[in-house]
Amino acid sequence: MDFLKRHYEKVILLGLFVLFIALMFMVQGIIGRTQEISEKDLQLPKREADHEMVNDKDKMFDPEYMWKDTKLVWNDGASRDPQSNIAGFSDLVHVFPIAICPYCNDPLKSDNIKLIPLDNFSSKDVKRSCPVCHHELPAPQERKKMYVGIKSEQDRDGDGIPNDLEQKYSLNPDDPSDALYDNDNDGFSNYIEIANGFDPTNPASHPPYWWRLRLKDVKQIELPIKFMAITDNGVTDKKQWDLQFNTPHRRIKGKVVSLFCRIGESVEIESREYRIDDVVRQFEQVKVEGNLGGGEATRTQDKTKVFLTEVIHEGGSARQPDKLTMTIAQPAYSSDKRPVLEDVGYPEGMEYALRINDIVYVGGIGVENLRRDRTAGRYQLKEVDVEKRIVKIVDLGVRPDENGERPRIEITAEGKIPSSARAVARKDRGRDEMDGAGFR
Repeated sequence: MDFLKRHYEKVILLGLFVLFIALMFMVQGIIGRTQEISEKDLQLPKREADHEMVNDKDKMFDPEYMWKDTKLVWNDGASRDPQSNIAGFSDLVHVFPIAICPYCNDPLKSDNIKLIPLDNFSSKDVKRSCPVCHHELPAPQERKKMYVGIKSEQDRDGDGIPNDLEQKYSLNPDDPSDALYDNDNDGFSNYIEIANGFDPTNPASHPPYWWRLRLKDVKQIELPIKFMAITDNGVTDKKQWDLQFNTPHRRIKGKVVSLFCRIGESVEIESREYRIDDVVRQFEQVKVEGNLGGGEATRTQDKTKVFLTEVIHEGGSARQPDKLTMTIAQPAYSSDKRPVLEDVGYPEGMEYALRINDIVYVGGIGVENLRRDRTAGRYQLKEVDVEKRIVKIVDLGVRPDENGERPRIEITAEGKIPSSARAVARKDRGRDEMDGAGFR
């Protein structure tokens, strides 16, 4: 006992050491056993299918066979309240036509499209409004349906043109691509001409040329002039300063012409005369990116502005003169938002930015100078509705009525020709044949 009393600490340490050795051997044994586990030990037992296997080739999975002699009827969906502003259907899986609301979204931006049931649009007897923005909606225009891509005995290639008509107009009944070709170079695809009763081989037989126009955008456009520099000639009198403007050469493409003017003088912009009213020198401190010193650096940027006013001569148009402001070395933009019309008769499109009373010429593809082409359509812009995205033009080839007015034609973002029916460029046709357009 005396020994244990004198050496009890050593005895405890010895016991702990023995315990540690035992635990170490136990861990080593566990590790050794885990290494003996094989892939077979980890496999789960295979379960038998708890359902009856069927043959996917069975006729019960063939819709045409199942519906061939069935007496079942899928009733057409009906609106719950025809007089309501909100179209609702009794069958939630009913397929119904939809359309884009022209008011609560911008149809020119694909990320802001709002679709509503077509029943929300007004009819001849009932006025309805959009359930989202609550604007009263007009009656939808009647359009001819396109059955492109559906093959049948009467239309072997499924391009929407019957076999007999393809043979009549020397098209290939087994080639669907020829439906979108423009064989007579009038800017309309063979499909559009045949579908509307015209001859796709005769350039004088085609729908009205304005069908090719659609509203692409309404925006401020960049003007063909830029305020480039100012020279004060060492005097403080602004009227003695020289102002430099750059404009494109009228005949040589890509060449720039410099004009030097003073306050009170005029410059021509888009066939209109503008008087230089004033010039104001302004300078602005802007931050410099990537300063190596680590601190904030700035530089002085010239923001000098020149102000111009349109000159309307006696006997000219009765309207307010246009005013422009240009910043030095910066692109100049129109003071108003202008409709940009696209001529979809060209495979790559042709754009015209117009002002009120501007004239656009639309004619056969490949005409060098449309203004001299007597068959070309001449259309004049008369009205722009920025909110509704609608412009109205008149056909100058139509005689005016007793009041001197011509019928107004509405041009929308959708246009008369669907995107799927636009003419495409043929592989065997040169690019030079596609050039030629004009407006003023």
